[in-house]
Amino acid sequence: MLQTLRLRGCSGLKKLPSNMQNMINLKYLEITTKERRLPQNGIECLSSLRHLRLSDCHHLVTLPDKMQSLSSLKTLILHGCYSLISLPCGIKHLKRLEKLVIYNCPELNLKMDLQGEEEEHCLNVKVFMISGLLELVDLPQLILQGSAKTLEYMKIEACPNLKALPEWLTNLTALQKLEIGSCPELSCLPNGMKNLTSLRELKIQNSPILSESCRQNWPKISHVKEIHLDSTIASSKLYNYFINE
Repeated sequence: MLQTLRLRGCSGLKKLPSNMQNMINLKYLEITTKERRLPQNGIECLSSLRHLRLSDCHHLVTLPDKMQSLSSLKTLILHGCYSLISLPCGIKHLKRLEKLVIYNCPELNLKMDLQGEEEEHCLNVKVFMISGLLELVDLPQLILQGSAKTLEYMKIEACPNLKALPEWLTNLTALQKLEIGSCPELSCLPNGMKNLTSLRELKIQNSPILSESCRQNWPKISHVKEIHLDSTIASSKLYNYFINE
């Protein structure tokens, strides 16, 4: 009864097994493949799957449309999928998804906006990490707002075209740690940061404009216990001590 299949690092793999839909007990799957599109009636049939990682699938353009069939999926990791341009809308139905990590997918813009979407989708993502998304201009509202009551950790790194954080970001009331790095176009945090009452740590690195904005608008983030701003580590109490001297 196969539960774990690791094909990660198989850079010469041209095709996935044609009978993957029969691996109904599979819970952990890692894939590296040369395919542009994954076979239909393949991984989307694995209803027991809990962990899916696609690594260095350089030619992969899309993910399966019927992602919603992965009803047990808790972790989705996409790494080094250089040709991937979008996520399927079915991801909005993954109620058990807790961790979404996307690294070095330069063509992926995550623009899965709410066109024609009036229905609210309640998700349970706790960890959201993105890095190296060169085309990213907007954060995925459908995923993040749908996880407003559960998202605890967010990391945004090396997204050079991300110019603004949305105001709805302050609806993420469960957020405890926010990290932003190497986002040179970001100039400020959203208004209403005070609404993030669970936020305990804010870390900003290699984003000098954003760091300076935080220093100039300290009251916006003064409720955060631990703040890291580009080579500076300060607590709100320590900062208040110095400015009141």
